[in-house]
This record gives sequence, C-alpha cells and structure tokens, in this order.
Amino acid sequence: MKDGFLIILIAILINKGLFAQNINQLDDPSHTVCNAVGKRIAGQLYLPPQHHAQGTPFMNDNWTAGMVISNEGDTVRISRMNYNAYLDEMIYFNQALNKYIVIDHQSIQEFILIPGNGKQVLRFSHRSLNDEIRSKYIQVLVEDSVSLYAVRKVEFIEDPGYPPSLHPDHYLPINEYYVKKQNSLMVKVKPSNVQLYKIFPDKEKAIKRYIRQHQLKVSGEMDLIEVIFFINDADPVIDPFLH
Repeated sequence: MKDGFLIILIAILINKGLFAQNINQLDDPSHTVCNAVGKRIAGQLYLPPQHHAQGTPFMNDNWTAGMVISNEGDTVRISRMNYNAYLDEMIYFNQALNKYIVIDHQSIQEFILIPGNGKQVLRFSHRSLNDEIRSKYIQVLVEDSVSLYAVRKVEFIEDPGYPPSLHPDHYLPINEYYVKKQNSLMVKVKPSNVQLYKIFPDKEKAIKRYIRQHQLKVSGEMDLIEVIFFINDADPVIDPFLH
C-alpha cells in the first residue's frame, strides 16, 4: 500500500508535467528561463532567525531540488530550496545573487520538494483549505474522496533556567493532521484508532479489521496514510463488512 502511495503521487506529478527526468539537470533559478517565470513569483531577501539553538528550523536538514507552481500555472524548477517550518516560508537559493530568497506565498499555489536518493517526494499546497488552519502551507499526504493533510511546524523552545547547558535552546518539530471528506470541512485528527472510528463510524469494523490484519499503528504517519488509502479503496458494494 505504501508503494501504491508513491506510484499515485508520481502519477499526479506526471499529469501536471512536473516530474523531471533527471533531478541533476534541473534549471537553477538564476538561469534566464527561470527568471522569466520568476518575475511572476515575487520574493524578498531571507533573514534567518537569530537563534543559536539545537536542531533546525527547516523541514529537511539538507536543501533539495524542487518545483514551484505559480498561480498562473507556470512551473519553476529550482535546484536548491527548503521549507522553513518555523517561519512557515518557502525559501530558495538564487545563485546569481548568491542570496537566499523567501518566495511570496501569495504568488504560488503549491511547491514540491524532491530530495532524491529514493526519498519521498513532498508536495505542499497553498490552497485555502480551511480558515481555521493558520499555516500558509499544508502538506498533501493523500488527495482523494477522503484526503489527508499535514501541517508541519517547528517551535523555538527557549532555555527555561540555569545553567543553560541542562536545557539548551532548541527547535521542536510538531505535526498536525487533518482529514477532509468529500464535500465537507477539514477535521483535525489525532493519529489514533479511536479518532478514526469517530470520523468514520460507518467503517469502524472495517478499519479495525484492516489495522489488525496488517498490524498497523496509526500513530505512525505511514501507517495512517495506508489506512486512509484503504478507506478510499474500500467499496461498500464489494466489501459489505464496511457497514
């Protein structure tokens, strides 16, 4: 099921014309072709937080290749970019300026991080999915009749006392998950069996059976994704135990 998730995501990227044949050949944003599109994707100089803390404010330790899709549907291929989850900003390196640039979130509809080396492709949307979600970007984990999204946050935790070496300043990653049924609002969900049963009461028996048969722990993100895929794939006509 996890392999199916990756195949589906790659298919989405191909349909959008976003999947590069060779990540090593991605155009740098300083190239003319990228600058032409970049004029429609405004940005400003990135000023990093002045925190000397353990950990990182970024989602990934390493900067990766990726793509930005503008509101007009143009695709900008970028060779070095990263998501700053502490600031909730998408940042890329402009080689011509030798500067890191914060992309104006109002000018893009989504971005994709492509780490390579067999690692998972990460897709983030800037769509107004829910007014209660204050994050500018939300990661798309599953997009179907039942969709699953994640808000990636990083909080700065300051040393609370003395001596500072006992409790050093550090960045703390926090994940929030949201489920959206077709034609309904998004619901914040804590990854647990009980939460899934409450959201899908008519499928509780089927979910219990599937989790038990496949020995899943929905507190883990990949297992949660697999259960959401199962809920989408399960047809009450084919699988009468759903009701």
